[in-house]
Amino acid sequence: MIEAYEQGTAPAFELYALGLKHKHVPEIMAYTGLTRRPLFVPAVGNFKQGMLVQVPLHLDLLPGQPSAQDLHNALARMSWESASPLMGSSANVSLTGSKFSLAEVQDSLKDGCDIVLDYGPSPYANPYAIGSTIIELPSWRVLRWGGCFEQQAALVLRHFGVALPARPAHGPLSLV
Repeated sequence: MIEAYEQGTAPAFELYALGLKHKHVPEIMAYTGLTRRPLFVPAVGNFKQGMLVQVPLHLDLLPGQPSAQDLHNALARMSWESASPLMGSSANVSLTGSKFSLAEVQDSLKDGCDIVLDYGPSPYANPYAIGSTIIELPSWRVLRWGGCFEQQAALVLRHFGVALPARPAHGPLSLV
């Protein structure tokens, strides 16, 4: 597979390990404490990092019928408790600004989805009209000052001992 990408003969996008027996599954289970095999579905492609990894949740193991906000809150709590950064993607085309409601999300993105759920406006809408903070690791360089940057900077200082630069008073809030 690697040779095909190095030679330029590989497909633009390719799922693999579809037999759900990827060599990293035991490692994932050991480090996370999972007692049930995860649905680990890696993919490679001709894009910047070269790999996408998905580990869907077993929804039948979650109590009740959690909403997207319930899942988000649980992930945020686990990130907070473990003092580990939480990373994720956003529902917008790069460099087109943050979206705080489903109506603002580009049709081209929605058209690529099997199902689209509207849970109403984001509770993270803010006066800066900007979403997440982007911090380059391991340098801790701020690439975008997000809506909750001041609270995030305080957490980074408390948990990691790193003082991030203040939000710019003028000019762009994003370097990317």
